[in-house]
Amino acid sequence: MNMEKRLSLPNDVRHSIETRIQELGLYFIDRDLERINTSWVREFYCNFFRSTLDSVHLRGGKILITEAAIEDALHCPRRTGAIDVCDQAEIAIHTMTFDYDALKHVIATPDAIWVMDYGNKRPKGMLFTYLTREAQTWQHIFACYVMLTTHFTEIPVDMLVLIGCVMEGNEVYFPKLIRRSMWRAHIQSLLPFPSIVTRMIELAGVPWRDDDETPPFSADDDKKDVIPWGGWVHEKPPSRRRSRARAAIEAPGPSSAPILLMTCIIYPFFLHKEDHKRAQI
Repeated sequence: MNMEKRLSLPNDVRHSIETRIQELGLYFIDRDLERINTSWVREFYCNFFRSTLDSVHLRGGKILITEAAIEDALHCPRRTGAIDVCDQAEIAIHTMTFDYDALKHVIATPDAIWVMDYGNKRPKGMLFTYLTREAQTWQHIFACYVMLTTHFTEIPVDMLVLIGCVMEGNEVYFPKLIRRSMWRAHIQSLLPFPSIVTRMIELAGVPWRDDDETPPFSADDDKKDVIPWGGWVHEKPPSRRRSRARAAIEAPGPSSAPILLMTCIIYPFFLHKEDHKRAQI
């Protein structure tokens, strides 16, 4: 089960990210996580057997899984237009008119390079290490709350587009992305968004049972419980580089251990051979 995590933002990106959360109404990613019913979550995804379903039946209750239902459960801002900037970007990518350089300027370091597709025709993603620290933090947030993923080395273009839209302050309709990710993660044998699912089932009036399971509580702020996580969050400054000449002088030579070992093996053999010659004389 892929649990949602609490925010513990680094100081250098806290202000910019909290500002975007306030401006775009992304309160569902910065709130106290409610109690999770893991029994409900397992039953919910067992009954979510087709991507086109508008509802899932669970213990006599009907749980709506439409974009509007997700919007109500998360208190997301309502959609103001037929399509948002992510929809527009998706269309531009398919029609080969998307401005990848503009996106890279927003989310990546100056030395960033794209990972190209098989035919080398267009970018398919970018390595996590090329993202700015703010973009890296947003990637962790969205990977937990919007586009569930368990891979953090190469970030796909659709995630990068979402990060760029939010960093520029553009309006994004998140219920659509969450609804799509629910199905994609489910068919990959993952159980995404347990807090959201529990909230939606509660809104449907399904009662708790005494034998319903909840995840064990953890009070430790380690990488398993908070966003962001990983060594890059509190990375140390890079060590000073040495000149090539100095490195060559200081470079250790080959170990003498193999030579010593061969000497220990061969020397007794020569001694035995000399003793044998003397005995013949």
